[in-house]
Amino acid sequence: MEQVREGNSLPVQESLCTEYAQKRGYQIDHIFHEEGESAKTADRTKLKEMIAYIDAHSKQIEALIVYRIDRLSRVTEDYLVLKACFAKRGVRVYSVSEEINDSPSGRFVETLLAATAQLDNEVRAERSRNGMVARVQQGLWVWAEPYGYKRDKKGGNIVPDPEIAPIVEMIFEEWVKGTYTFGGLAKLLAERGVKTRKLHTPTMQFVSNILRNPVYQGDIESFGAVQPGSFSPLVSRTLFAQAQDVILHSKHGRKYRSSRLEHFPLRNFVTCANCGVPLTGSFSTGKLGTKYPYYHHGAKKCMNAKSISKKDFEARFVELLASIAPSEEYADLFKVIVLDVWKNKYALFDKTQERTRNAIKRLEGERQEIFAAQRRGLYSDEEFIKQKTEINIQISEFERLIQENRLIECDMDTVLTKVFKFVRNISEEWVTAKLDTKLRLQKLVFERSPQFDGVAFGTPETSLIFETKKAFHEGRSSLVTPRGVEPRLPG
Repeated sequence: MEQVREGNSLPVQESLCTEYAQKRGYQIDHIFHEEGESAKTADRTKLKEMIAYIDAHSKQIEALIVYRIDRLSRVTEDYLVLKACFAKRGVRVYSVSEEINDSPSGRFVETLLAATAQLDNEVRAERSRNGMVARVQQGLWVWAEPYGYKRDKKGGNIVPDPEIAPIVEMIFEEWVKGTYTFGGLAKLLAERGVKTRKLHTPTMQFVSNILRNPVYQGDIESFGAVQPGSFSPLVSRTLFAQAQDVILHSKHGRKYRSSRLEHFPLRNFVTCANCGVPLTGSFSTGKLGTKYPYYHHGAKKCMNAKSISKKDFEARFVELLASIAPSEEYADLFKVIVLDVWKNKYALFDKTQERTRNAIKRLEGERQEIFAAQRRGLYSDEEFIKQKTEINIQISEFERLIQENRLIECDMDTVLTKVFKFVRNISEEWVTAKLDTKLRLQKLVFERSPQFDGVAFGTPETSLIFETKKAFHEGRSSLVTPRGVEPRLPG
């Protein structure tokens, strides 16, 4: 449309190029028309055909005439590469509307024109992107309609497609049951006659893309942010979150993560003491083809950028865990203190629970009186149902409070014994744990990622129980033992 408005339609450009060639004594050998493809990419059908034609007829072709430089390419580097390519074949490039030549100033102007074409293209792209960002901020979906949606009108926002939206909802509902794999769910869809937008049979990737796409809970994820859409979601946020949880804990969700971490659980967790870059891990292939696992630095220019075998590195990490684990003496003393506090707190809690149980007994007595009154004909059916419902609601509420606090009613001595046994043996627990448990333990123990200087681990920032142990041994603890308990912690 722009070419037509400017009077530069393809026939006009062809006429001007032909006239230009005739004035310079060139005979037209071949004309290439390019319609519908942008010059901002070199991967264009007609451009590739033209290059191939010049390759095949380079001895007969002396010049390539274009209406304007940007018709050849809107990317400076691409244009210069193309020109050099043609020059090697003895073909010179001419522009009808721009004066270019082989003088130093001419080549400078030519490069400037190519750069101007790229700048113009990038400015247009930026304007287009800014327009898209503005529309997205208004909650509008600016791309092709996702499966399950359609346009409410041309250029308008998306709305649920009444024929397809139920299929998307069914996919989420079946997935959260946990009985299907991606492939199994795709097969179920195929058996029910479901087709994709392009009328293809559903695949594992089709199912995966739908389940992971936040558009179905009403969000637009683009331009580095998540924006609530002004269109109707196809599933609730609760259902979408449940689907993501199933994916995370399924083999599909763990496949990529596990493949990278199963051999290197400390990958991206331990950081460099010098520059703070996380350490990574990979396999090195020996001369005989044997693969050896190594942890190594992510930044090659760091002074600590050297590899260390997985065995040695993880052995040092285990030593670190053993060094921060509390001693049996400390664990026993800490347990006594916690139990003392617990008994005082539990005494108050137990009184509260007892009052709640007494309230339930009182309400149950009132409920029996209501039934007795109904039998004596003192209540109408409507009054009986109303009174019974009110009493049942109150009883249910008190029972809910009892159940919510049930976890507090436990043998704390036994719990603490198990907890400290685990904490004292944290290094052994890490060694024998599965991958997911290893990752959780690492986050449980360390407040911040431990640092490695290429030889040893530095003093880490650990979670509260380990920090308290450190303060105890350094004589800085503010813990005070209950009366009658010896030895006493330093004040």
